[in-house]
Amino acid sequence: MRSEYETAQITLAQLKREQIELSSMLMAAANEGDAAELTRLQKRKLDIPSEIKTAEILSQRARVTELKEQVASAQNRLSAARTKSKTTDERTVATLSVLDEERKRINYEALADLSAVYEAQKVLGRLAAELREAEATLYTLFSEAA
Repeated sequence: MRSEYETAQITLAQLKREQIELSSMLMAAANEGDAAELTRLQKRKLDIPSEIKTAEILSQRARVTELKEQVASAQNRLSAARTKSKTTDERTVATLSVLDEERKRINYEALADLSAVYEAQKVLGRLAAELREAEATLYTLFSEAA
């Protein structure tokens, strides 16, 4: 189905083509001696410029209307996209907030676990030193006893 603009463009093109062909039609009517046809074509030659101007105005008006409809449609799509984007952003912020809290909790647990590892290593080092000292003392006591 053609739009109003397309229909107006076709009408305008037909009128312009008729205007171009009018000269040869006038000449043919004059050669044939058809006075009635010649009169009709001369009147048509006078009328056609105003019809072309009217068709141009109608065509342009239809084009403006079509463009306004396209702009309104694009604005509606933009508004819908903004609304969807805002909703997505809100969900993303909420999700990121939850994930950040989880990250902080896990990081705190990891730091606590790391601290426990360091403490266990410190205790192990102290016990290893005490063990070496105790073994040295035992060795000394065995040496003295023998």
